[in-house]
Amino acid sequence: MSLIDTSDVTTLRRFNAETILDVLRAESRRWFTVRELALGTGLSRPTVARVLDDLAGNGWVISVAGTPGETGRPARRFTFNRRRGVVLSYDSGNTIFLVVASDLAGEPLATASRQEENITDQNAVVPVLCELADEVMAKVQMDVPVLGVGVALPGAINEAGVLTDSAFAPTWIGLDLRPQLEEAFPDAVISLGHDVETTTAAELKSGALQGVNSALHIHFLDKPSATLVVDGQLVRGARGLAGVRPRARKGREGHSSDWMALRNGLYEGHQIQRMSALVAAAQSGDQEYIDLLTRYAEGLAPRIAFLTRAIDPEVVLIGGQMLALPEILTGPMTRAIRIAVGREVEVRLAKHPFEQAAPLGGVYAALDAIEWVS
Repeated sequence: MSLIDTSDVTTLRRFNAETILDVLRAESRRWFTVRELALGTGLSRPTVARVLDDLAGNGWVISVAGTPGETGRPARRFTFNRRRGVVLSYDSGNTIFLVVASDLAGEPLATASRQEENITDQNAVVPVLCELADEVMAKVQMDVPVLGVGVALPGAINEAGVLTDSAFAPTWIGLDLRPQLEEAFPDAVISLGHDVETTTAAELKSGALQGVNSALHIHFLDKPSATLVVDGQLVRGARGLAGVRPRARKGREGHSSDWMALRNGLYEGHQIQRMSALVAAAQSGDQEYIDLLTRYAEGLAPRIAFLTRAIDPEVVLIGGQMLALPEILTGPMTRAIRIAVGREVEVRLAKHPFEQAAPLGGVYAALDAIEWVS
């Protein structure tokens, strides 16, 4: 039974417009005839034609005259106007900021990035985002509005959009970007999320988790974390803290979890103090760091296997900075999981490089939040 009140003409027109736009957006590079859209949506041809006229008038649809054929009048063709606006998506930390500008089909158009001194003042965050927006829009060279803004932040975000916990940027706790972003981008919907969540969202939408019902996504970063997918959806937890890296608490500076103790052992006695630098050294063939990261992977493997046994996912996905060294990661993980679970569990590598995944997930979140038909 339909939930649409067909006696309400305005509601029905909106439903029809959304239905047609969904088809056009799903194949945003394809040109459709009225007949094809009628078949694809189940709507009548006159209804489709009227809706397309309205959508074209609002700039959401582009039409072209049909190519003459052997018989009959050439059919006009229609496509989604993916260049009617842009979406900006940020991956924001307290030292590194990256923005991706995409069209309305989620296709990246340009990027800009900036490395800052450690930003501790919450009021300094939005000015950096706005400056990067100006920089990336100059590269895009399109005089169109920003219709969506996604921001991936280094910590847990509550339903109000406030950062509630962060190991990487503890001085940002309490940061509320939404009011300032709504003022800076008045035509845009604002979508805020935890960076590891948006990373997993990118894999669900266009990466290695497409079509996967349940998964454990391991993020090998400076501070390791994991996200869980159940019924094809991210699990955020009761307080939105699922996947958040632990941070030191007052009076517990000497305490760290078993996972964090293993991670901290990576850096003891070594000049290199960043995972990205460790990986780069191993990639260059430095045997000391190859051995170091191999021991780290072997140490993490039984811990991940324990999680896998408890959760019983279809897929264990490996991502993060160590994604560049699959030969070190895949073997230990697969063996440990097989022993712990007693069966084969598919171990996959993330499709999207870690530095691209979070902003890409932010693009998808912003596109999902746009109200296409008012």
